[in-house]
Amino acid sequence: MGRFLQNLKQKTITGTSGPTAAELQASGETIFIERTNVGDLEELVLIQNAHQLQTQNNGLLWPGKSSIIETSIPDGQTDTAILIPSGFQVYRVVGLLLKNATGGAAAAQVSWNDGTTSIGMVQLGSISGGSSGVVINPFTVATSSNGVGPIHIDSSLYISVASDVALTAQMAVQLMSMK
Repeated sequence: MGRFLQNLKQKTITGTSGPTAAELQASGETIFIERTNVGDLEELVLIQNAHQLQTQNNGLLWPGKSSIIETSIPDGQTDTAILIPSGFQVYRVVGLLLKNATGGAAAAQVSWNDGTTSIGMVQLGSISGGSSGVVINPFTVATSSNGVGPIHIDSSLYISVASDVALTAQMAVQLMSMK
């Protein structure tokens, strides 16, 4: 049994004891294509395929892992993240709705955020008191009041909202990658 399958006996492919991205990358090291290395190459491909199937579900959604995340957005134009995925999680955002339960109109901006820099994605002119504003909806065409979707977020690039009035953000997400 080669070096990769021997290492697999010591670790699970995912979960808290799974290999890190650096360990996976280092496990391949340099393998020259020679007859004596065919076994190593086959084992490496097997382990990489197993890791992809267990963490990324072969590019398909994870059944039962979709949800609607609700976050309170304070007034004061402070960027507030709706959901920051952890680790190597990747979510597909299929819908984003901003609700204004106050009496006055709200001016809100939805942005891409990496934790230090924010880039405006959609500027909502005004959400009347008691109304909602659709921001991301894959069934509509982009206009000044709604965007397009779905989009993907991860721990290093996610969606934040800033508003001059307190809002409630509801974001529909589907888990694409677990680790």
